Amino acid sequence: SRLKLQVTRGDMQYNYDLPSDGTPISVPLNMGNGSYTFQIMQNTRDNLYVGLGESVDAEVRLADEFQPFLRPNIYCDYDAESLVVEEANKLSEGARNQADVLKAVYDWIVENVSYDNEKAKSVVNGTIADGYLPDPDATMQSKTGICFDYASLAAAMLRSQGIPCKIITGYVSPDSIYHAWNMVYLNGEWISAKV
Repeated sequence: SRLKLQVTRGDMQYNYDLPSDGTPISVPLNMGNGSYTFQIMQNTRDNLYVGLGESVDAEVRLADEFQPFLRPNIYCDYDAESLVVEEANKLSEGARNQADVLKAVYDWIVENVSYDNEKAKSVVNGTIADGYLPDPDATMQSKTGICFDYASLAAAMLRSQGIPCKIITGYVSPDSIYHAWNMVYLNGEWISAKV
């Protein structure tokens, strides 16, 4: 059956699909310091889930507020050997500051990755909740993707260069379309960065 890991802190909550084969996942603890609750949820029917077993509470203290946005996770999976890191390293050569790196990464994505309309149609409702996970290296190789792929690719490239980057998802106006984009911490503030 389908399983999810539910991570809650106060009134904030995230649900992450768990692989049915037991493969471990890395999820961001992106709700700051405080008391978190972790619960395995099991699908009963349609989009209905119930708690499976006891929930676990834990006090989370981050080394700093940026750590969740500087590391790989289920939505932004990469390591030192990834193609995205290799390309980001090349793009960062000669950069005078983080703004130069941000511009180089976004220019590369705009020039090299095209929107995949067929893939967008195949991802049910286009939401993370439907189980679709981006693969930054696959996006780089195919040079196609949907908004979630773009956001994941940018985040992997920027995080690998030490630039905090969030992947934001949600419904956008005026048509309530589910969308993904990035927020980047630059010059002391979070700025919206859209490809």
